[in-house]
Amino acid sequence: MENQTLVIDAASAENTDMRQIVSLLEKLNKEQQKQNAQLKKQLSAARITALILAAAVAVLIWAVMSVMPMINDISLKANDAFVKVDTVLADLKKTSSELAEVDVEAIASDIAELVENSDTLITETQQGLSETLDQSQAALQKIQSIDIESLNRSIADLQAVISPLRSLFGFR
Repeated sequence: MENQTLVIDAASAENTDMRQIVSLLEKLNKEQQKQNAQLKKQLSAARITALILAAAVAVLIWAVMSVMPMINDISLKANDAFVKVDTVLADLKKTSSELAEVDVEAIASDIAELVENSDTLITETQQGLSETLDQSQAALQKIQSIDIESLNRSIADLQAVISPLRSLFGFR
């Protein structure tokens, strides 16, 4: 009997172990199902994230492509401006070197001489105008001293004398 008891105890111990193993396997299965559900959620979230990222990249590419012509235009204008600035700087350097070569003292001397000559010319012009005015007044006095009535009579007398002579020579 003792053997039988041992067999029953062994069978019941095996049964209990089996139940525990089955129970553990069921728990493992439930945990694996939970993990699978979590992985499906993560997969869905990753897909949504990938779609959003792809849309953002597409929008970024579109924005860059639409802005590129403007950037290119701005770049060309900036390049033209730099060329013009370089030209202006070259002209400025040339002008400043030409100004450095200018003899300021000679120019100042020439200006002083010009002022002196202008003063002399103005004085001579004033004297000439004064002489011309004096001569004009003298001529005016001579004209005023002429007796216009006697001059008119003399012209009429001369015309009366010349008229018969004209007829004599055939002039009308």
